[in-house]
Amino acid sequence: YYKAYEDKEVEELIRDLKRANAKSGLILGINTGFFYNHEIMVKTNSSSITGNILNYLFAYGLRFGYQTFRPSFFARLVKPNIIGRRIYIQYYGGAPKKAGFGSVGFQSVMLNGDFLLDFPLPFVGKYLYMGGYMGLGLGVVAHGVN
Repeated sequence: YYKAYEDKEVEELIRDLKRANAKSGLILGINTGFFYNHEIMVKTNSSSITGNILNYLFAYGLRFGYQTFRPSFFARLVKPNIIGRRIYIQYYGGAPKKAGFGSVGFQSVMLNGDFLLDFPLPFVGKYLYMGGYMGLGLGVVAHGVN
């Protein structure tokens, strides 16, 4: 069922497992930015995104989860340290913006799962990796005007 392995292959597997352990664990992230609404800017004849008009909302967020590059149930199909996965919950909200008729704000809560790829670059693979991810998120967005 299993083929015979050489010492070099075993050493490479042990090295990959150590690197996978170093990249696995809890994740915590903080987001910030703003949402910009061009339509409001056009309708209010404004040329900037400053002031008390509602063409932008300051946004902030937090994410918490877990990622791993260790082998999974499908260990024979994937190589440790190259293919990983993560799951996290993310909150994203907008600071309420006041206007003559009240305030506008939004909130979002998402549950996300990602499939991660992390390839060592040739000749510098011990120090530098290049990767990407693909994921799926489910959640709810609520916005309101008071």
